[in-house]
Amino acid sequence: MQYALQALPRRRLLLAVLALGGLLLEGCQSAHKKPQNNEAVKGLPETVRLLPDYADEQHTLAGGCLAEGLTDYAIKAYREDIRRNPDVAWLHNGLGATLLGKGEIAEAITEFREAIRLKPALAEAHYNLGLALGKKGETEEPINAYYEAIRLKPEYAKALEGLAFTLDEEGKRKEAREYWKRSLKSETRPEWVKKIKKRLAEPR
Repeated sequence: MQYALQALPRRRLLLAVLALGGLLLEGCQSAHKKPQNNEAVKGLPETVRLLPDYADEQHTLAGGCLAEGLTDYAIKAYREDIRRNPDVAWLHNGLGATLLGKGEIAEAITEFREAIRLKPALAEAHYNLGLALGKKGETEEPINAYYEAIRLKPEYAKALEGLAFTLDEEGKRKEAREYWKRSLKSETRPEWVKKIKKRLAEPR
């Protein structure tokens, strides 16, 4: 595969990378299923090596690797992208989320804080910071991070749920209940709708 890619003109090579990334992502959209075309997976490192200057494609392939379960390679792709584009907040947020999924909490927190420094209005970075800090066993700072994410994006279901859960854990049931109710209005994932309704049905 790599020799075929190397033989392509630059423009056609770019299109091939996009097609591979799209194929991989499409194959992994539901239930974490593996794509049928394993050559797409094998070709990912080579396509990124051949196109180091295309940040969007690096990000597409990083996302594809995550869907495929290739976390270490996704981290490498994000780091290379950040090396070339150090001031792009959503790249730091994406790397942080990937690191958090791998259990690298301290590194993830560093990336979320950098994303927030670069773009204070990035609600997703505040939410992820709250999530990471919660995994460290902290409570006050995660609550503040969730509040900020909700201030920036009032219907942000995940942030509302994160805040409600943390408040529940702190014994602030009445306040938590209000945020569970708010999250129910914007939550679209059936499994989470079910969980929230179960929470709201519990005795106060």
